Amino acid sequence: TASVFSEALNHHFEVSLNAEDLIQSVYETGPDGQEIFRDSHKLEYVIGSGVNGFTYLVRRGDYLFEAPLSYYSRKQAWGLSPGYEVADQGFSRPVAAACIACHSGRPNPVKDREGLFGNPQFHELAIGCENCHGPGELHAAARGSGASLSGADRTIVNPARLNPRLAEDICMNCHQGGDTRVLAPGKDYFDFRPGTPLRETLAVFRVPLKRGSARESDLLEHHFSMQMSKCYRASAGRLSCLTCHQVHAMPQPAEAGAYYRRRCLTCHTEKSCKLPQARRAERGDDCAGCHMPKRDVGVIAHSALTNHRIPARPDEPLPEAAF
Repeated sequence: TASVFSEALNHHFEVSLNAEDLIQSVYETGPDGQEIFRDSHKLEYVIGSGVNGFTYLVRRGDYLFEAPLSYYSRKQAWGLSPGYEVADQGFSRPVAAACIACHSGRPNPVKDREGLFGNPQFHELAIGCENCHGPGELHAAARGSGASLSGADRTIVNPARLNPRLAEDICMNCHQGGDTRVLAPGKDYFDFRPGTPLRETLAVFRVPLKRGSARESDLLEHHFSMQMSKCYRASAGRLSCLTCHQVHAMPQPAEAGAYYRRRCLTCHTEKSCKLPQARRAERGDDCAGCHMPKRDVGVIAHSALTNHRIPARPDEPLPEAAF
């Protein structure tokens, strides 16, 4: 059993194992220590890769709601889920289609009914091939036919064969939040198809930063940060997400420094770094460790995300385009 007490909410939160089920509870006690109320629910689904942590969903009838406690990997402890630090939402925070579209494979939310899901609630639980490659029916049929295939495979979208902007649209669908995201008329979050411009389905709006009060955020701002980088601008836009990210196999933590250094050296050279070799060795010759440091995320407790602006120095000013 794990317990968390929120002084701000004056509520106790608890996680316990009941037979094979993981149960979360919220309860309040009076001055005498006796419970005033208790609300308990089975955790039905888990969301997250575990890099920052895991958040859980509970099911109430045909509705899905976020559970108030999440598990945070960096701290290796349970804590309040994002948003629960400031609001008493209990087990009543519905799972929105805009969120679950990026955190699962093929969810089945009912249109315009927040938190309500069809049967089954998910056609595919985990993020899968079709999230980035589009519908795979033609590809599966062609591969299953036994016919020999030559040349480019036209039955499926391969992001590596798209121009950088269309490839980035696939990433931006989930990794660029902006200040607001607006669906095109008549569109839903699940209408986007890889290989088509994201703007045909969803518009991402961002208010320009103001000089003197600019505060960079890494939460769902990966693409904006990359566009502000000198690397992106000097490459005339050739730099893209796929330049550095090997989507199908992320490097292990012990291998990450060397892996990303090799990606940097596809554009830079050994002489690009002005630090003496001894200083570089002290830091593990880790380009990303110096120029893409991880920063704490204020709105997700105990979490950190990578700075995709790739500054040469920590005090490097934002480019004019940011304003």
